[in-house]
Amino acid sequence: MSGFVPWHKRSAENAEAFKKTQREARARRVAAEPEKVTEERRRSREKHKDKHLVYLKKWQKEWYEANKKELMPRRIARVRAREKGLDIPIARMYLPQTEEFYREARRLTEETGIPHVVDHYWPVNGRNSCGLHVPWNLRVITSAENSAKSDKEPEDTWSSITIEQEI
Repeated sequence: MSGFVPWHKRSAENAEAFKKTQREARARRVAAEPEKVTEERRRSREKHKDKHLVYLKKWQKEWYEANKKELMPRRIARVRAREKGLDIPIARMYLPQTEEFYREARRLTEETGIPHVVDHYWPVNGRNSCGLHVPWNLRVITSAENSAKSDKEPEDTWSSITIEQEI
């Protein structure tokens, strides 16, 4: 004994016709009572918010874990920039190019086993000048080189400049 089967489940054509009539009825209701429909949707979201938040958090965590390698250079660059006060509009404008330097440093570290870091050619907090956190002021060097350089400016910077003292 097969039992009762609703008309819209008897064939694919019936199912499509049913969906179409449902969509039309929904559209008529929204057109006739937009405020009431909006309120009902808001209440429904509130009612199921906890369930959806759990799902959303789970999805976000899975997505982050799957994309962590691509996100880490950006995260590192942004945190360091904020710490050093470099989170300025021009630095944000060049963030994708800046990330490439951090990716390259990580790649070289993994390939060679020698720690590589991103260095500012002109130091951000130099003694006599300051550089920006922008791609044309960045380079990838070994950690040892970076430590030896510290916050020194490029060697040939001040050698050609003579300072005349006024008497």
